[in-house]
Amino acid sequence: MVFANLLKKETVSWPKRQQLETLQVNMGSLCNMTCTHCHVNAGPTAKQVMNLETANQIIRFLFKYHIKTLDLTGGAPEMAPSFKPLALATKDLVDEIIIRCNLTILLEDGMKWLPRSEERRVGKECRSRWSPYH
Repeated sequence: MVFANLLKKETVSWPKRQQLETLQVNMGSLCNMTCTHCHVNAGPTAKQVMNLETANQIIRFLFKYHIKTLDLTGGAPEMAPSFKPLALATKDLVDEIIIRCNLTILLEDGMKWLPRSEERRVGKECRSRWSPYH
């Protein structure tokens, strides 16, 4: 109550929330690499992986609210079984999908459907506008 009374005496300019433009989604800690510097301890035997039910909740959220960018991260988000259904279902619901990957995942079996190299930014992550290939 004391704090509330103090606020009444002051002219406080509260920050106003802007429209949500980016939704960052962590697909889990499953990864094709095991890096000692990894802050989420991701690796090939990780058990924390987004399930399809959670992915469907994200799809419903994006259908309901216009979000400009879906930012997919994790260990290697592409390894989550729910990644491909989520990416394919949301590609027309957002303007851009960012896939934060370690680039080595692109050499793994079953990853040829991912966006082509000319659409990726060179660096520690690949960032691409979504474009369906299959």
